[in-house]
Amino acid sequence: MVGQSRSAQVGPFTVIGSGTTIGSQSQISNSVVGEGCKIGANVSIEGCYIWHNVTIEDGCQLKHAIVCDGVVIKSGVILEPGVVLSYKVFLFN
Repeated sequence: MVGQSRSAQVGPFTVIGSGTTIGSQSQISNSVVGEGCKIGANVSIEGCYIWHNVTIEDGCQLKHAIVCDGVVIKSGVILEPGVVLSYKVFLFN
């Protein structure tokens, strides 16, 4: 089961894994999001591969990035195209 805020938008060509939650005003398109992820409010994800148990806090922007298992991305972080975050990285703004 996926927990999605009413105001969140999941676009076409997107797969969301079970146990993932998506916060308000977040937008996800052309992406794969694994199981057990926590996506905060006002997050923009486009063309990304996000593995399992990833936390993305409020206000982050990810575009054409790969995020591996267990990564935590703190509020306000912007990932530029081509970024790859390895296992269990904590990324601060």
